[in-house]
Amino acid sequence: LFGHSWGSMLATYYLSKYPKQIKSLILSGPGPILPIRSALARQPAPDSLALRNPKFSNREGNAATQNLRSEAMHYIAHTFGKKLASDNEADAFFTHLNEALQRSTTCNGEGLDPYPPGGGYYAHVRTIQSFQVPDRRAQLQPLQTPVLLLKGQCDNQPWGYTQEYLDLFEQARLVVIPDGGHGIREQDQERYLKAISGSVNQNLTH
Repeated sequence: LFGHSWGSMLATYYLSKYPKQIKSLILSGPGPILPIRSALARQPAPDSLALRNPKFSNREGNAATQNLRSEAMHYIAHTFGKKLASDNEADAFFTHLNEALQRSTTCNGEGLDPYPPGGGYYAHVRTIQSFQVPDRRAQLQPLQTPVLLLKGQCDNQPWGYTQEYLDLFEQARLVVIPDGGHGIREQDQERYLKAISGSVNQNLTH
């Protein structure tokens, strides 16, 4: 089962509930295990990995795009499940926000195509709310499922979230893609696909 970013969070939670259906996991730019342990975001990476922060952060992207209306729009949707703005307005803002946030998905914030429209802002708010799930780490810990973790050298996801996978899964293995960001597939497709195919082939022979 493959998951990138938020997809890795979903894939890992699926594994916790249906372990017999999963032969192996491949997690790319992995987000945190659910429910999120925010304190892990402050955990430093080992110096030996030579990880570095991207030039632009998600915090900067949010600061550049948020205003009083967008903050009110989010608060009302999150707290009351109501829409302050129309879907068209909210979705247009979401595209604008993602355009700024995607600069953190490469090491230097360059070489990016315009962010495609069509994302649903209110669906995004609901997705974040869905992260509040029962903690199933106890169900994951004894599993012997092979887990491949692919992380760009300047991934925007905090190291502590990746470290938790390594601590939790006995059969976890980390591959760091040099000069890769969170969007490592687009930035070093050859090395990315080579790591994935190698993991798949290895698991098929066992």
